[in-house]
Amino acid sequence: MVIQLDGLGTVRLTPRPAVPARFSGGQDAQGPYTLGQLNIKVWLDQSPDHCYSTLKWTLDVPVGTTVQEAAAAVSTLVTWHEGLRTRYLGGDPPVQRVAGSGELPIEVWSVDEGQAGPVDPALLAHELLARLASGIAPDAPLPLRVAVAVRGELVRAAVMVFSHLAVDFQAVTVLGREFTALLRDPRRPAAGIHQPLAQAAAESDPRARRRQEAAIRHWERHLRLIPQCLYARPRTGPSAGGGIGQLSSPAGAAALRHIASRTRTSRPTIVFAALCAVLARRTGYSECRFPILSGNRFEPRLEQYVGTLAQSVLVRLDTGGATFDELVRRAFATLLSASRNGAWDATVAARLHERVAAERGLHLRFEPLFNNLVVDSPRPARRPSRSSRWPARRPVRGWCGSRRRPCRRWSALTCGRWMACSGSAAGAPTPGGWIKPRGSRCCARSSGCCWRWPAATWTRQPWAPPPASIRSPASRAGGSSTPAGSSLTRCGGCWTTRWAAAWPARSRSRTRVLSPTCPPRRRRPAPRRSTRAAWPPCPAASPR
Repeated sequence: MVIQLDGLGTVRLTPRPAVPARFSGGQDAQGPYTLGQLNIKVWLDQSPDHCYSTLKWTLDVPVGTTVQEAAAAVSTLVTWHEGLRTRYLGGDPPVQRVAGSGELPIEVWSVDEGQAGPVDPALLAHELLARLASGIAPDAPLPLRVAVAVRGELVRAAVMVFSHLAVDFQAVTVLGREFTALLRDPRRPAAGIHQPLAQAAAESDPRARRRQEAAIRHWERHLRLIPQCLYARPRTGPSAGGGIGQLSSPAGAAALRHIASRTRTSRPTIVFAALCAVLARRTGYSECRFPILSGNRFEPRLEQYVGTLAQSVLVRLDTGGATFDELVRRAFATLLSASRNGAWDATVAARLHERVAAERGLHLRFEPLFNNLVVDSPRPARRPSRSSRWPARRPVRGWCGSRRRPCRRWSALTCGRWMACSGSAAGAPTPGGWIKPRGSRCCARSSGCCWRWPAATWTRQPWAPPPASIRSPASRAGGSSTPAGSSLTRCGGCWTTRWAAAWPARSRSRTRVLSPTCPPRRRRPAPRRSTRAAWPPCPAASPR
């Protein structure tokens, strides 16, 4: 087969035998549709040939991946997620049937070895998606298709096509991340996967039923007030049918980042507010009412859920008497409030639409539809460090120096409940020993003033813990067991290490370690029970 790729000449793709991706280990099961699946079914019954009846995704394939490795990753994904091995049957009510075992054929296309020069993987993926454009029937045995393009024995491009009954856009991004992670680490275990049948059972809970009824009442209130046409303006040219407009603006992207940092809101919220502002200005409507899509992934178990959850919900935004920043914050509150009504029974909503349309004598069109396709990548999981195995980092208060003032800091040495005490020599502080502090509550002010000084040596008393038990983050990473060469921080007559002044991480942004002067502090009475007499004397603190 000869394929013409724009700008790269002719590329020959030859079909090769399909490679099976076998899955097993599950059990056959069936159950009712979830609310998201039922919503897609009602929509596809009305528009079976819609361009979004299937969702397409280009996979990120690491260099050096073979067809067998790609097939193994696909097999693992289908085994993990029941929605990828489910057959969606019609009926009243409709039923989804999960297959416990089977195989998925992966289509393989080979790039001609005689092709001169490299071939862009993006263009290969585009052609593979065109080969899979025939779609997937709603009642197909498996709701996905996979195709790869290889050169020699290595995969150059890979794509997946899913039935919208099985996934939504955020679920596709989850699968894309998991596919790439499995290619890099095939032994990666599955962690707490929430399945569609379990989601259907959760949606039948009485509490969930009450939320669905509230969502239907929300729809009814707005259906009686929504205009038939949001943009009621005369046409400026002949009708050309439906179309898609695209706007690409680097200046707009820069403005989004600036406004997001100023208003503390998300980029989609800003775009939504800007859209409403433009519509209000051009149409003369002070209120904008139209549907948006709610992702409905508010619970932790649904963040990595592979299934379709997104449903539309009507919103109302009043644009009158507000600056743009105020409108953005108002839009954020509106979207947040409306998203609580984002899960509802599509069959009940369809009957409601027909009844309200008959009462108003209007054929309601739910356009435009605001659909946010921005999916934030999850933060990478933090690897447990050695400090996580230490005893809890508790705030401590110690007494040292001539000022006899408690140190109001998080001590770096709380793992052993010890604090460094230092004095002054030749104008610079030097460590004078270790002092065991009294366990007490730390002052709530974690942003006190401190100075940092270098320390060349560390000395300790016989009763002090060994230096091997006290390590800074840098020394732990490098394997050193002594804090020599680090720095000390003066705080209320005591000295502690510089890296301690920023512990814990959540108080790092509130810590000022370079203030030129110390703020006045209220003197506190000495504790009733004191063991200072048993402590070794400390050199006088620096007058600074």
